[in-house]
Amino acid sequence: MVPLSLTLPLQGGEDMGTDCFGASPLAMTKWGSVVLNESLRYAVARLAPGWVGLLSSSKGLRRLVLPQSSAGQVRSCLRSYLDGAIADVPYFEALLSRLAAYFEGRAVSFVDRLDLDKASVFQVQVWEAVRGIPYGETRGYAWVAERIGHPGATRATGQALAANPAPIIVPCHRVIRSGGGLGGFSGGQSMKESLLKLEGGSPGGLLLL
Repeated sequence: MVPLSLTLPLQGGEDMGTDCFGASPLAMTKWGSVVLNESLRYAVARLAPGWVGLLSSSKGLRRLVLPQSSAGQVRSCLRSYLDGAIADVPYFEALLSRLAAYFEGRAVSFVDRLDLDKASVFQVQVWEAVRGIPYGETRGYAWVAERIGHPGATRATGQALAANPAPIIVPCHRVIRSGGGLGGFSGGQSMKESLLKLEGGSPGGLLLL
């Protein structure tokens, strides 16, 4: 059972957060259109590190909002994607329970179906390769590029990871620089470092919001 879950109606006057998804603001605009008959469901829930958001179509998970300090911030992050969506926490209960376990430092497998219809073929290839990186391990950008048959396309790989709509499910935080540096993460460097420490067996290092 999820410790506490809540969905609230959208309210005016809330600014869009900058670290809502594993996707840059520019990349997010590509995913902004919503078709009313896609059976969209969403949830806003409180887990250990903060408030998270989930959005799913009938085809699979479309978005995961990284932990925020308030439910309002999550709603702001989701604002552009909720036309026709239904608030439905029970629909996401299994995923929320696994996310809760993950943030407690437990090794969890996320095999959830994703709705990637609006992604490019290259983006899907990158994200699928990254989903194969085991819990507690890291790989370099060059490794991902080679894995999908595009050696040398490290910059394009980084751009694809920046557009990742479902961080943690697609664990782009496990991709780091070849020299050992963290590399980019649109959830922020602190969040990336925190997730890597968490998976390394240090749940006390989790950033709480």
